[in-house]
Amino acid sequence: MPKTVQLDELIRSAETLRTRIVWLIGAPGTGKSKLLKQVSAKHTDHIYVNLNAALAHALSDEQNIQRVFRAGAILAEILPPKATGAWLLDNIELLCSHRLKFPVVDRLKSIAQGATLVVAWPGTIEGGRLTYGARNHPDYMECPIDTPLVLNLNENN
Repeated sequence: MPKTVQLDELIRSAETLRTRIVWLIGAPGTGKSKLLKQVSAKHTDHIYVNLNAALAHALSDEQNIQRVFRAGAILAEILPPKATGAWLLDNIELLCSHRLKFPVVDRLKSIAQGATLVVAWPGTIEGGRLTYGARNHPDYMECPIDTPLVLNLNENN
């Protein structure tokens, strides 16, 4: 089954949940961006968001210390509640920066109670835990998730 069809099905499944989030897992080069853009082109109510670009632009006027406190509010402004369709989030690495001290998964799950999110996670998943970066990297993180709505591009299907 084509990946676009698989992702469409996961998005439809998410629409019935309290926390409407789909994790699109893949290391760099696995096609996350291409897939999100294809799905966005098929559905006018699905909006592609380059989160790094949107956050960098919004945070550029903030003092370094204020970025930690404002990131959550700015993210909520970028991704307001959405009754139909989905936010297709790509390039989320800025959220994972240790300098931002941001609870990435928890905050995205909170936003996903008001809008369906498809999150392109630049890493891996194993045993219900998302991993970002190598263990010796300053931005390394490992986060538990509790959803079956995962499309893992790292797997060869």
